Amino acid sequence: MSEGELPQVARAVATRTPLSARRRGRAAEVAFLWLCRLAVVAPLALLAWLLGGVLLDGLSRLDYSFITEPDSRRAAQAGI
Repeated sequence: MSEGELPQVARAVATRTPLSARRRGRAAEVAFLWLCRLAVVAPLALLAWLLGGVLLDGLSRLDYSFITEPDSRRAAQAGI
């Protein structure tokens, strides 16, 4: 083997196309990426919607005395 030649394995590695340059399956890769994004965003949006509904419903029932005053010993007056 002369000085300028590469071994068979090294020559094969040096001529490989990088994975990012390959076009085969690109549409499936992009579709899968968007499916993964949707799988993350959809539950988070649902959770935000549910928590927003709970907060809007609950905040209208609370007043300042609920936070500052101690619990009542009478069951009819205790709680919200």
